[in-house]
Amino acid sequence: CSIDPIDDLCKRHFAKKDGETEGDNASVGEGGDGEEKAGDEGTSYCWICCTDVRESSVHCQFCGKCTAGFDHHCLYLNTCVGKANYQYFFWALGSTLSMVIVRGGILSGLVITFFIQYAQAEGTDGGDSRSTTLDQSNSWLGADTDFGEIDFGLFVAIVNTVFVSIDVTCAILLAQLFFFHVRLRKLGTTTYKYLSDNPTRQLPRGSSVSVLKEQEIQQVVNAANDT
Repeated sequence: CSIDPIDDLCKRHFAKKDGETEGDNASVGEGGDGEEKAGDEGTSYCWICCTDVRESSVHCQFCGKCTAGFDHHCLYLNTCVGKANYQYFFWALGSTLSMVIVRGGILSGLVITFFIQYAQAEGTDGGDSRSTTLDQSNSWLGADTDFGEIDFGLFVAIVNTVFVSIDVTCAILLAQLFFFHVRLRKLGTTTYKYLSDNPTRQLPRGSSVSVLKEQEIQQVVNAANDT
């Protein structure tokens, strides 16, 4: 299956411009009869792509094409997220959040266990009182030695504590994004519509939406001047 989010009418237009055969163009789109199905949703004209596209499609300035069911352009994945790949994006977001939570939980357990056992060991006279987690930390990579007065195991625990802090930060940011998309799915809308339809959320000048509006206006002016 294809996860390219490009609008099928836009894809067919680009294919014709590239000189592909009609037989190849027939396979572009849904079921090979995209032009007939275009009437089911309705079309609008993209002044940048210079072709009709689906009403749900939005032109992306980063990808330089119209995306069907446009949600947003993900800079981290370097692609648009739309109807064709939104479900994969949602699954990837959820699985990444789960992985960070599980890893952070395991590291937190190891760090807490280490410091409990370290405190217990410091309260004894030494000897064989050190337990498994503490011993494994001290012998990590075969470096069962001390850095002056600091055990190597304590150094490992401090490093793991730093990673726990990073995991907590990532988990908070990912959870915020994940539950935001859960809300969007519940509302039956997209990120683009949620931001553009809400009057209380003004998109700053220079954002992808405002830039596209400026490009569209400029295309209309250029078309009027040419005539």
